[in-house]
Amino acid sequence: MNILLTNDDGVYSIGIQILAKSLTDAGHNVLLVAPDRERSGCGHAMTMDRPVHIRNVNRLFLSADFEAKACDGTPTDCVIMAIDAMRFEPDMVISGINQGPNLGDDLTYSGTVCAAMEGVIFGYPSIAISLVMSSKDKELYNDTAAATLMAMLDWTKGSPIPEGVLYNVNVPNLPISEIKGVL
Repeated sequence: MNILLTNDDGVYSIGIQILAKSLTDAGHNVLLVAPDRERSGCGHAMTMDRPVHIRNVNRLFLSADFEAKACDGTPTDCVIMAIDAMRFEPDMVISGINQGPNLGDDLTYSGTVCAAMEGVIFGYPSIAISLVMSSKDKELYNDTAAATLMAMLDWTKGSPIPEGVLYNVNVPNLPISEIKGVL
């Protein structure tokens, strides 16, 4: 599957790095285009006052078999640049792994969710995935979120994401062995 991977925590975030590895290890063709810095809370903002640029950051992912780009714009800009400027045709847009929950009123502010929403606007099935953690957590279980997403991708083979819908997935910050189920 051709997957456009982005986030709002930036290209240097451990969440997107773990997810990119999981996706490529499973045989997916990944194009990673993420902000060059933390852009949490920017919502569905687009850069309108200047040109948006992307640069190659493959050196960050030396052992990976995918293309990685840093964008000096918002998460929405990342999706637009990948699809419009780079002419990438994804089978799915995935945004995350966000470091923190995306629930309730926070959805309107979330660059993670809004990047997935931009994928839906372009007509692609999209998933936003977040790790529900807090600053008090001593350990982060991004691997649990990645495994959850991989299971969802298997599930969507038999039950595709309906047109115009994005899935917003929030995964508890727990070892996968402690996850009891999915709602």
